[in-house]
Amino acid sequence: MESVPLTADLPTARKNRLLKILGVGFGLAMVIGGMIGVGILRTPGSVAANLPSVWLIIGIWIFGGIYALVGANTYAELATMLPEDGGGYVYIRRAFGNFFGFAGGMTDFILSCCSSAYISVALGEYLGALVPSLAGRENIIAATMLLSLFLLHYIGLRVGDFAVKLTSFAKVAAFFILIAACFLFGGNTKVAAQSAENISFANPLTVFAAVALSLQLVMETYSGWNSPVYFAEENTDPARAIPRSLFWAW
Repeated sequence: MESVPLTADLPTARKNRLLKILGVGFGLAMVIGGMIGVGILRTPGSVAANLPSVWLIIGIWIFGGIYALVGANTYAELATMLPEDGGGYVYIRRAFGNFFGFAGGMTDFILSCCSSAYISVALGEYLGALVPSLAGRENIIAATMLLSLFLLHYIGLRVGDFAVKLTSFAKVAAFFILIAACFLFGGNTKVAAQSAENISFANPLTVFAAVALSLQLVMETYSGWNSPVYFAEENTDPARAIPRSLFWAW
């Protein structure tokens, strides 16, 4: 199996001269912006509908958080040793060679494209619900959003850096407003909790399948915790900034 030297890509990196302006703030914005999104709005209802116990629901979310935190610790070490752009592709290629690196990179690329499309379509659906005149135009809205973001980041890294920080701040503010609104204007949550407790599955295999499906949904919701490592080569001090971004975002 082919082994890729640690310094194999250094001449190319020097030739391309990536702009090193990103720091801890960008990393924090990437992690927070990646995890607070469509998933946290849509997934909790599906997870609650699948599981027979409130405590099981809470346990699944706690387990997902711990899993992501352990992954952040691993990625912090890898990004410190291999401060190159590309995320998991860099580490897979370094460990297993070009073929598996290519396969892992393409898988990551396809998943990123799918998630971007999913988020854009969800945005179109939400806008259609808020603005009736836009109903039925979800695909047009999604395509317009993707094209707008592409053009925004095409302008330059500094503009993209500012846009990521601004949108992540807006997400955090909106999320806290939503939480406050749930406590202030929410309905009878006690009845809902009792209804969830009354759900039961007689077959243990059914419970296992429900837990597995819910865990997959939770993992997808937490995805984005590793976002800073994709830009390690454009960071001013990746050995310090990336670990701080991964852990401080929690």
